[in-house]
Amino acid sequence: MGALAPTSAAAATAAKAETLSPEDAQCLACHGEEGVTKRFGDDAERSLRVDGAVFAGSAHAPIGCVGCHGDVDVQKHPGDDRAANAKFASWREFSRTQARSCRGCHEPVADAWATSAHGRATIEVGPYCSSCHAAHGVSLATSNTRMRDVCLSCHEDALGAHESWLPNTKIHFEAVSCAACHSPGAGRSIELRLFDPVARTVVNTPSSPGALAQVEGDTSPIDANRLARLVKGLEGREGAERPILRGWIQVRSPEESHRLREKGKALRDCAVCHSTKGDPFREVTLSLIGPDGRRVRFEAQPDVLHNARSLDVLSNFYAIGGTRIGLLDTLLALALLAGIGAPVLHLVLRRVLRPAANTSHAVAHTADSSAPPPAAGKEQS
Repeated sequence: MGALAPTSAAAATAAKAETLSPEDAQCLACHGEEGVTKRFGDDAERSLRVDGAVFAGSAHAPIGCVGCHGDVDVQKHPGDDRAANAKFASWREFSRTQARSCRGCHEPVADAWATSAHGRATIEVGPYCSSCHAAHGVSLATSNTRMRDVCLSCHEDALGAHESWLPNTKIHFEAVSCAACHSPGAGRSIELRLFDPVARTVVNTPSSPGALAQVEGDTSPIDANRLARLVKGLEGREGAERPILRGWIQVRSPEESHRLREKGKALRDCAVCHSTKGDPFREVTLSLIGPDGRRVRFEAQPDVLHNARSLDVLSNFYAIGGTRIGLLDTLLALALLAGIGAPVLHLVLRRVLRPAANTSHAVAHTADSSAPPPAAGKEQS
């Protein structure tokens, strides 16, 4: 197998630029060039350039430009759009209005967002769809750490605010999605991702995710043995580091990931994750990125997190109380018993044997004292 390579948006999408439809290519003939701008009201000029390779690699590439811009008449575009410019006071107002078109395909998500702290925020500060998902490079926000980074771009003081009460804050920020705590009523799950321990980035596989995760078409949930074989089989050539699996705690549905609450209502109950019956550990998926940059998820058996067979490949994902491995608990109990039992046995033996030793000594002493004294005038030998 070829060595794993860090996921690169540029590498994954450059090859797709030539797959755009003739209609999209026509749009990009202008919008793919530098210098295409637009102004709304007294707002500053904004670039309308679209990177063809990035768009080709986005989740919206299959629906093309008209999927969101169906109101544009190509025969009359661009034309005189002064009326359109006057309709919106700013670029932000225009962008937020455009986001309403997302509801056409993503109605449940849009409704969830509308009831969230973000959706109820004023037009001046509240984020809209493209604030987090990017306008033309749309991707699944939870597919990597980009969503967390987007949150921190607005909530710059979030890390410091959490450090005041949350132990191991940085570890939590690396392993727990923001929505897992800020959407308190949501169900949670664990997503396992291949991770390069040296480059410290998610990696893509050298062959089809399906061919790696499913043995001869077996679509049953992945167990610990298959998971260990899969990861060990991805050992890179030329001494490259074998990838490890890192866990990511996230909410189970896109709707709940958008129904974020005010920070005062965020979840602070550590037992939700740090317990043997913690909600996130009931549903586990394995996430693999193929050579084309596309992510595919596979269902895994929840006990892969508790199985001793997973120790080697899951050593970098451990939640105290949540990912307990029974074998280790047994070995620890035996070690504790041995550690405590040895000195206790020693003390017991000393107590048992000491009276016997004292009795023997007393008998010997009595025997010596009852012997007749030596005869007078004779030297004692």
